[in-house]
Amino acid sequence: MCQAREDNWPNIEDYRLFVKHDRQTSALNLDIDESLQYEPLVQSFLWQMQQRSAKPLVGACVHSRMDLLPKLWPDARYIHILRDPRDVARSAIGMGWVRNVHEGTKYWLGPENHWDRLCSLVPPQQRIEVRYEELVEDPQQHLTNICTFLGLEYEPGMLNIENDTTYSYPDPSYSYQWKKKLSNREINWVEYQCKDLLLSRGYQLSGNRISRPSQIEKLYIKAHNRLGRSVANMKRWGVILWLQHFLSKTLGPKSWQLAVQKKIDRIVIERLK
Repeated sequence: MCQAREDNWPNIEDYRLFVKHDRQTSALNLDIDESLQYEPLVQSFLWQMQQRSAKPLVGACVHSRMDLLPKLWPDARYIHILRDPRDVARSAIGMGWVRNVHEGTKYWLGPENHWDRLCSLVPPQQRIEVRYEELVEDPQQHLTNICTFLGLEYEPGMLNIENDTTYSYPDPSYSYQWKKKLSNREINWVEYQCKDLLLSRGYQLSGNRISRPSQIEKLYIKAHNRLGRSVANMKRWGVILWLQHFLSKTLGPKSWQLAVQKKIDRIVIERLK
């Protein structure tokens, strides 16, 4: 979905190339039928995954443009995991996507707005919202609710995720970390951008005064994010590989970009839990 532009599917040639070389999608070893256009091709991917698992239901995690999913699967059921935006913004830093919570807030606002749009397209019986903070506090109860929503029976073994995934068992200590780990200025950066949506989702404001960042502060935020990402990537990849990445994206042919990205992906995979 991240390849979509507005309400338009991506160019099919560009998308096939993306699937072949993207670290996460290529790891699934999907067969890419060159005769298919975008919609049937994406539908075939989920069908392949279902055939491999031999299970009655199949699903996928979608982090962006979930509002376009009904075009592909109009009868699907949708599970939305909602989390406090101040913690999401912090998490985006940990993922390496941004270097400050001001920029990290975009990773909450975009998906939440797309979720609202999806809700206007599918009936209530096809969607369920699960609050992250409640899920990690009582995973068994909320997983039972999700199973009921999907027409399944809950089994305790469903929570044994540490054996065959990179995820840990749900930990309540990850809830509301922003209260201890964000400064008042950082909290303001998040709340200024999403105050109304945050409140409509049932979260409470910090109580601090909310103000628009000054022009100087905005310049600092942008510079800090760009410089911080560059420095962090130099540390992760090494200066030479970082320079190759910068030059290949700026000047190089697509083949050079893909070759450099492949080297970066190897480093990312090595550092996965």
